[in-house]
Amino acid sequence: MNKLKRLAADRTNNLEQSKWMHAYLRESGDFEEWINEQMQTAQSEEFGQDHEHLLILRNKFDEFRRNVESNQERFNRCDRMAKWLLEDKGPYTTQVLERQDQLTEAWQQLLDQIEARDQKLFGAGEIHRFNRDVEEALTRIQVRIESMTIHTITQSDVLEICGC
Repeated sequence: MNKLKRLAADRTNNLEQSKWMHAYLRESGDFEEWINEQMQTAQSEEFGQDHEHLLILRNKFDEFRRNVESNQERFNRCDRMAKWLLEDKGPYTTQVLERQDQLTEAWQQLLDQIEARDQKLFGAGEIHRFNRDVEEALTRIQVRIESMTIHTITQSDVLEICGC
């Protein structure tokens, strides 16, 4: 009878581990799919046509970043599930280790890509501001040249009229 109880307890434990493994695989798979979708946005190479367009892109990126950061808990939940499965030392240890390593790597790549995009947007902002400032300076120079030309023409006309 004790052997039967032990077999039943083992079977119950195996079923419980299978249930948690299935839940872990489903959650981690869904999360990794979400990460891959977000990676598309994080890898964008669009930097705007001008400074104003860049500001719009920057606002969208900041919202995107907040959305990704709010999903940190989702990663933590997967990590807790993996640790529980590993602590239980069940038949899925190797599979859980590999899966969690993949998920951790994908999550870290997304965070790294977001940081790289942030730096690129900052650099693009510097370039757009520089271009805008140069354009404004050239416009002021052109206006100044035109006013000097008009002023010079007016002076020579006056001298010619005066006969000087």
